[in-house]
Amino acid sequence: MVDESVERRLAAVVILDVVGYSRLMEWDPTGTRERFRSIQTDLVQPILDDHRGRIVKTMGDAFLIEFGSVISAVTAAILLQRRMTEHQADRSAEDRIQFRIGINLGDLIIEGDDIHGDGVNVAARLEEMAEPGGIHISGTVFDQLKQKVEADYEFLGEQRVKNITEPVRVYRVLISPGAAGKVISKKRLFLNRRPIGVMVAAGILVALAVYSVWPGIQGVPPATTDFCKQKTALAVPDKPSIAVLPFDSLSGKARQESFGDSLAEDIITALAKVSDIFVISRNSSFTFKGKPVKVQQVAKELGVRYVLEGSVQQAGDRLRVYAKLIDAKSGNHLWADRYDRRIGDLFAIKDEITFNILTALQVKLTEGEQARLTRGRTTNLEAYLLFWNATEEFQRFNKEGNAKARALAKRIIKLDPEWSRGWLMLGWTYLQAIQYGADRTESIRFGSKYAEKAFQMDASNPDNNAIMAFVALARGDPAKAVELGRKAVALGPSSGDVHALLGLYLNAAGRPGEAIPIIRKAMRLSPYHPTFYSIQLGRAYRLTGRHTEAILEYKKLACRLPDSFFPYLGQALSYARLGREKEAGAAVAELLRVRPEYSLKLHKRRAIQKGTELARDLDNLRKAGVPE
Repeated sequence: MVDESVERRLAAVVILDVVGYSRLMEWDPTGTRERFRSIQTDLVQPILDDHRGRIVKTMGDAFLIEFGSVISAVTAAILLQRRMTEHQADRSAEDRIQFRIGINLGDLIIEGDDIHGDGVNVAARLEEMAEPGGIHISGTVFDQLKQKVEADYEFLGEQRVKNITEPVRVYRVLISPGAAGKVISKKRLFLNRRPIGVMVAAGILVALAVYSVWPGIQGVPPATTDFCKQKTALAVPDKPSIAVLPFDSLSGKARQESFGDSLAEDIITALAKVSDIFVISRNSSFTFKGKPVKVQQVAKELGVRYVLEGSVQQAGDRLRVYAKLIDAKSGNHLWADRYDRRIGDLFAIKDEITFNILTALQVKLTEGEQARLTRGRTTNLEAYLLFWNATEEFQRFNKEGNAKARALAKRIIKLDPEWSRGWLMLGWTYLQAIQYGADRTESIRFGSKYAEKAFQMDASNPDNNAIMAFVALARGDPAKAVELGRKAVALGPSSGDVHALLGLYLNAAGRPGEAIPIIRKAMRLSPYHPTFYSIQLGRAYRLTGRHTEAILEYKKLACRLPDSFFPYLGQALSYARLGREKEAGAAVAELLRVRPEYSLKLHKRRAIQKGTELARDLDNLRKAGVPE
């Protein structure tokens, strides 16, 4: 029964907490304290005043804030997060002060100027779930918003939170402006219809082999819940955004198909080096290969404004290429052109198309970007086409394909020993060979040798930096891997693969909190992203103690990997950390059903975590039913 003598009211509650405040204070106590006070005075308080928010009390580095309406609360929270991003744009990620925000509409108990009760408790739990710079809201808040706040929302499902009896509907606020009030459900995550990129593929497999992030992949029956069938609408970025589709082969011949695929992939690779444009990664845009789709459908599914499509046809020694850039919003052609050249002019055609796209979208290049767009190329057409053949073989992800890719890489090097891509491919084939039973020491030795050769030839290539980062990780230097990984991201700002690998390096370096936004950026660059991205994001959530989000990521992963067991392992570990023993036991039951030989001994042998962290995981798995 409700105690009628207690004063109550319905209000919007905001919990705002500083991320990593203790770490910042340890590094620079005086500077951090002064910056925090300045932010509170110059940013937080004016926004609260404008939206009639009241700071009820401070709790260390957190604030309890009350608003009269959810519209004011959410609007103020979004504005604050945007202003915080602008205010600290010139600071490194490690040095930024960031807020996590949770918002709830609930029944409050009033005691003088203080408030408490379940309404406050739910807001606190929502704040704990939010990522740095993020906002999570409850279902009661979402129901009141409708189309009154300029933001999109991602539904995270019903979550059980500490000390609250009933599950809470949770939504993530997607802060970028665009589709006001749109409900965004969970994305359907497909298995890639086309193999993933060279660099990330090796990263996945070698990471599993060298670092044994997860013990392996075995059979799991496909998930059949509605969770696996939901889709997400993606907000279009503020900067020019584009998807480049594979060029259609008008003759259907394999060689001409290679022309079309390589042309599209090279254009994507070039555009990904430009900072003022947003380019969908090839492992997503190539999912539309050979399908009769409309550009509006492509743009909607990938969350972009523009789509490039075209065709290629060989006639004797001539190559005919047609390309058109389409504004999916209006349906108009921004630019279109036909090329009738000699086959050897394929490289020049690629350059012209790339620069025409940038001109049509009014994208300005820095001097460094202009130079990188044409650096590190081959003039040998045979070597060029062999590279894409080697890529196809490599991406079969089996011992035979890897051997064929290595043989082709050696042929490429003979044809053009000064082209770094041949050495890059050769290096990856040695690193990936570990997955197929090759000697680890020898594979890393040769992989490192050829990676270094590629890097020496072209240190401005993001892929060459990425393979050197992985070599550093394989040699046991995660700090160096992070350094090179960040350089790869700077050189390839629209490369989903190099972002995802940087996430791996940050996880390995014990910095999972930094990995989360990096991997989420990779996922946005590649909406139909490789499962490796989800593996690393789930791991980062788990290592940062954000177990509710980790469980959601592992559940999505189970939808995508019907033959894998480790999504259940991840769920078991996170459920156990949340004290949800029943769910942890159910996850372990699924784990053992698909991998009966799994044991604590096996987990201990292959786990990265050591010491107290590993001991706690082993104890939780034991309680949940994993045998010794």
